Amino acid sequence: MSAKSWLLVKHAVSWYFQSCWESVKPGLNSREKAFDVLCFPDFPGLKSDRGFRAEFKIETVRDIPLEKFRMSVKPLKAYEKLKGVVELVDKQLEMMKAAEPVPDVVLIVLPNRWRMAARLSGHPS
Repeated sequence: MSAKSWLLVKHAVSWYFQSCWESVKPGLNSREKAFDVLCFPDFPGLKSDRGFRAEFKIETVRDIPLEKFRMSVKPLKAYEKLKGVVELVDKQLEMMKAAEPVPDVVLIVLPNRWRMAARLSGHPS
């Protein structure tokens, strides 16, 4: 994956979290009418003073080098590809665990191109 693509993924994740800081309304249904508030209440947001009283900070971003990913999905068998991708992610998690402070939450973003290359879409082959 190119540096430009990584930058787009990072911005998309940041944008998503920023859009959730404040209250999020469920929007409109297919008939352009508001959803029932009892079935679909507003999401309270991610600020520490309301809602779930949580605060999300994107402090560290770790990338898996494209060449390492390509090597992990080189085998022909799907289970070997999956195992290779899981090992790459596991190595990154181990490095994060060794760092200070240890993160409470880890978000793993696997672009569709990678998922399809590794055949991680639930397809058995």
